Amino acid sequence: MGAASAALEARRAALIAKAAADRAALGRQLEPLTNVPNSLGRFLALKSQLPGKALSAGLGISALLLALPRLPLVRTGLALIQLASSVRRLLSRR
Repeated sequence: MGAASAALEARRAALIAKAAADRAALGRQLEPLTNVPNSLGRFLALKSQLPGKALSAGLGISALLLALPRLPLVRTGLALIQLASSVRRLLSRR
């Protein structure tokens, strides 16, 4: 019985060491997620300012269109904004 008991103890020690190594590896993999609460807090603080910023951006783009209607950069920017708006609307539908 002594040999079997020693084998079980050795196996138990190996499993405990493996579990500790696995926990450490998982901790390293999940470390980037520690920043999520901070980022979420910043986003929620910014969310209240979004209507004003959107209005400002819209007025700025309108002014650019009136001033520089033929500039390709303005057209490209507007196309990107329309694309982003469409994607946002598609993703916000329930």
